[in-house]
Amino acid sequence: MSPRKAIALLLLPALLLGGCGVRVPYLYKEKCAQIQVTTVPPNAVLYFRERSEPEGDSGTEAWGEFFAVGTTPFSGTIGVGYWDLRIESPGFEPVELMLRAENGKPQAYEFVLKRAP
Repeated sequence: MSPRKAIALLLLPALLLGGCGVRVPYLYKEKCAQIQVTTVPPNAVLYFRERSEPEGDSGTEAWGEFFAVGTTPFSGTIGVGYWDLRIESPGFEPVELMLRAENGKPQAYEFVLKRAP
């Protein structure tokens, strides 16, 4: 198991205790959105980073660094707002996108990862 996957698996129980499953430690949000992320192939590491604004360069508009939440397939809750999502798997190109989580609106994402050149 890679070190990143091991860290992701170690962090998962702490992130899923109470309230929203994925949240920035210094910013607690009571409103949550259900999210599911699957990949082909499975077992990719999933990272989240909360954004302060929906537009702009994620490097300047994000609140902090990406943090690992687990591996795919992933099902959990995140706080409402804007999030950067990153998926990494050895031998495949990483995937990044910005999503908006809305209270009570479940979201499902499926990605077919492309082999790295």
